[in-house]
Amino acid sequence: MAAPLEYRRRVTQWGSGVESAQTRSALLLETGMLLWSFENRTRDAKTQMTRQSSQKITPLSREDQERLEDQRSVIERYLGDESAKEKYQKAAGKLGRIRALPDVSVFKPHQTHELQCLGMVLGDAFVEELEMEWVMVEDDSGRDPAVRLPGTSIILFPRTMISKRVERGEKVDVFDLFNGMAAKVEEMKRQGH
Repeated sequence: MAAPLEYRRRVTQWGSGVESAQTRSALLLETGMLLWSFENRTRDAKTQMTRQSSQKITPLSREDQERLEDQRSVIERYLGDESAKEKYQKAAGKLGRIRALPDVSVFKPHQTHELQCLGMVLGDAFVEELEMEWVMVEDDSGRDPAVRLPGTSIILFPRTMISKRVERGEKVDVFDLFNGMAAKVEEMKRQGH
């Protein structure tokens, strides 16, 4: 499946930028997105800013890496032939696979684990195309995987980006979701966050 033009444009426009940790509060308020939120947790902006100072960001442990591999394998079972496996090696192939599974109703809204596995593959696409890295973010509420733009405080939590939308009954276009998040990250970088 060929990537939409907008997706390809985003990938080719991606540059490099650095954001200081001091701009986290502004980052949250400007984007209007809960980049620092965790799944199944609702926080107002004031609570988010208070908790940011207590967040600990660490590289993935061996156990974390194994857990991510297990979640990826749930989706990789649906790859089929060698052509599909080859396409899946690129971000556009990952996004195409994610898009196809909910469209054919393989996963139902109550299958949270499987839907979150789709989110992990979405995270892999962010890592590959936006040069992000997997990290673990820990605070008072728990420990969650996230993708971070290295050297910045720009963090996304892709695990629940798809599952929450499907559970709410929304139709998810993964390419639109990817492009929208990429545009927000790019905007924050341009503004010097």
